[in-house]
Amino acid sequence: FSGGVQMGSRVHADRSRARGDEIVLMIGVDSVGYYKHEKGSQNYPPLVGALFPSTGNFVVFATDKPHKQLLDRTVALFQQQCEFPTVGVATNSKQINRADHAPFLWRGYPALALSDTSEFRNPHYHSSSDTAETLDYDSMTRMADGFIRTVRVLADAGTVLR
Repeated sequence: FSGGVQMGSRVHADRSRARGDEIVLMIGVDSVGYYKHEKGSQNYPPLVGALFPSTGNFVVFATDKPHKQLLDRTVALFQQQCEFPTVGVATNSKQINRADHAPFLWRGYPALALSDTSEFRNPHYHSSSDTAETLDYDSMTRMADGFIRTVRVLADAGTVLR
């Protein structure tokens, strides 16, 4: 862990740039299994909560502001592939752009994060109580199925990203 970013993604992004790899989109998937369907089950960083759902039953796709158009297209495509509550956020906030997708953004690659908002929802996040029993496998399966379908469509239609 270095500067809020996992070493693995930073090293991978550095090596990809050094080799000149063509990456059309990197999607970092992290913390996608904790869902609560009760109002008030979702928390946010200060000054953000009024803009988003208070029920922690959604996933968020996030990126920086320059990639908002890509974000919007990907969220729309995901919503076509499955019925799952979804939020798209484009911001330059370090709070959102601290995940594994960030080093790819910093090196000029288009990248998105996909998350259930981790510590802003899951009280067990990175603790000894963060166990399999706390996860919502039905919701996670529906979300993962929609995500796999989305990636397949993106892979089959690379022009969607350009």
